[in-house]
Amino acid sequence: MAATEQQIAYRCDQCGSSEIVALSQLYEQGTRSFSGRFTSGVSQSYTAKAASPPRPRGYLRACLGWGFPIFFCGLWCAAGMSALLRPPRATRAFVGTVVVLLLFGLMFVLGLLFNFYKIARFNREVYPHLHSDWAHTFMCRRCGKYSLIRPWPSEQDRSAIFPQTHNEASGSIIPQTRDEEFEAICLKRTVRQRDR
Repeated sequence: MAATEQQIAYRCDQCGSSEIVALSQLYEQGTRSFSGRFTSGVSQSYTAKAASPPRPRGYLRACLGWGFPIFFCGLWCAAGMSALLRPPRATRAFVGTVVVLLLFGLMFVLGLLFNFYKIARFNREVYPHLHSDWAHTFMCRRCGKYSLIRPWPSEQDRSAIFPQTHNEASGSIIPQTRDEEFEAICLKRTVRQRDR
């Protein structure tokens, strides 16, 4: 994807065609829902599937992936603890096995919690940027090139992103960046978000 300046009439950078369309529009046009007496569902064209929006990550995969080892260790730890509490005392090797299973179970629980943290962080920090990039991405209908077209921020938005410094010698306010630097920073931010 290439970042281009917002213009009054959008044109493709590669072929010069004015037949560019937003990915959100392609997705909406190619997605149809249907329902019948016994069936219902959604049908999508190939273009709509390719232009589908990014999705936030769910917690189900982490629960299924870490849930089985946690259940296994918990079950055998409970069985071992009940065996340890019965009148004929168990050997030291049996106690060691129960302790090892308990430690593995705790490691798996920590792994599950760490995955939950990573998923929550992705959904909170990365996903909004990916969705914003998707909402501002356009595709040329002639050559198929994708372009990231962002509206140029207002002066107020730029001052919020780039704080101004005070020049003590002249008493004036000096902006820290020029328009070219601002454009380069926006492009770098877009590339970093896309590469995550």
